[in-house]
Amino acid sequence: MAGKRVQRFRLWVVEANRTTWRSELNYILMDKHAQSLQALGNDLENRFRYPQQSFTFYAQLFVTVIGCGGAGIWWTIHVDGLHAGSLAAALLTYFPALVAASTIDFIQDKKIYLRMFGVTVGIVLAALFLIAVTRSPGWQLWWALMGTIFSILFWWLANGEKDWVKDNIPTTSTGGDVNQQLPRTETGWNTEGPKNE
Repeated sequence: MAGKRVQRFRLWVVEANRTTWRSELNYILMDKHAQSLQALGNDLENRFRYPQQSFTFYAQLFVTVIGCGGAGIWWTIHVDGLHAGSLAAALLTYFPALVAASTIDFIQDKKIYLRMFGVTVGIVLAALFLIAVTRSPGWQLWWALMGTIFSILFWWLANGEKDWVKDNIPTTSTGGDVNQQLPRTETGWNTEGPKNE
């Protein structure tokens, strides 16, 4: 009788372990992936929305990325006009460089799902480049325009939460408005910023 109880107990333990193992495996395989997909969506939404009120971000985008970075495109338009073949060639030298820089920005992120997103989008846009270079000039221009638009959006997402986007003026004694009275404590200069009380 005792032997049967021990055997039933052992079967119960084995079954309980199987159930626990299955639930842990389901948690590892399903929940964490669902959480990273949700986190990826939230992070990308934040990276898209955050810089929308930043003058510094728009200045960087229009002056540096589109203006100076696209100098080859502007020169091509100046020299050849809107000739499809020349414009496509200029765009095909512009957008891969922007994709590479944005991919590197994503790869350097601390969150692995953002790193993988950057690599994945970089590969997709590299494939778009390969498609574009194998087409006739009219289609090549269309694919190059799509690549340029997507690469600028990719750059936006890669740089949307960078520190340089923040237009806040520091209030500590090590920076800020030079005309403002510096905060001072009894022991010296305040280097921690204002206290929220």
